[in-house]
Amino acid sequence: METAAAFFESRRYASMLGATTEFEKQEGIAVSQRHNKLWFTTSAIRNGMTNSAAYNFLRNDIDLPQNLCGGVMEVDLDKTWSGNKIRMLLTGDTTANTNANNTCNLNNISEPDNLFYVAGNLLIQEDTGRHENNVLWAYNVDSGSLTRVLSSPRLAEVSGLWSNVIKNFGYLTMAFQHPEEDLPSTSAAVVESQRGYMGYLGPIPSKYLNDKYTLTFTAIPAAVTPAEKSAVVASAKVCITKATKLTTKSGRRH
Repeated sequence: METAAAFFESRRYASMLGATTEFEKQEGIAVSQRHNKLWFTTSAIRNGMTNSAAYNFLRNDIDLPQNLCGGVMEVDLDKTWSGNKIRMLLTGDTTANTNANNTCNLNNISEPDNLFYVAGNLLIQEDTGRHENNVLWAYNVDSGSLTRVLSSPRLAEVSGLWSNVIKNFGYLTMAFQHPEEDLPSTSAAVVESQRGYMGYLGPIPSKYLNDKYTLTFTAIPAAVTPAEKSAVVASAKVCITKATKLTTKSGRRH
């Protein structure tokens, strides 16, 4: 019976055995050895992640306020790389800077998707219908600052972030899916943007793409004009500084 339950009712049976099964819409994942942290995105906080009897009929390990703008969760890792504590690191909100086309705060994350960690920064890609222009954010793990570094054309998803090293230079490469997909092709700018894009942030000397250094990107404003909303707008400058040393509870320095 246990074997059948494990295959036919995997989630329910895991919950019966003590597993936390209320997570919803988990997406990207990233890790930092320097910070001993693991991060993952949840594109929406709802249903089982709230105090909902309709979804939590066996357990209620997670009890968070509903937030359709989603968030990034942080896991503390011990010396065996096992997670021992989890918390919300960053959440979107609807408290300010919203309008008919942006139901989540324009100056905060919305329905985060992919994650990528590099040189002190957690790069957060959006896949959201709650921002008219999806954004790539850089979250400085040490300072807690959030910087908009790239804005995609309307309705496009920022995706596929990875790091290439070519001849001692790093390129943070990404693509955009389905730009302006539901819009009529009424202007040259829309027609151009509907072709799709691949591009990169860089080049950055590869010797700086590690935890000894921190990247600080120049912020860009939210897209406002029709031309900006149909274009790819990206940070044009990044500053490189030595990373702040961290001290763990055990006194070890990183």
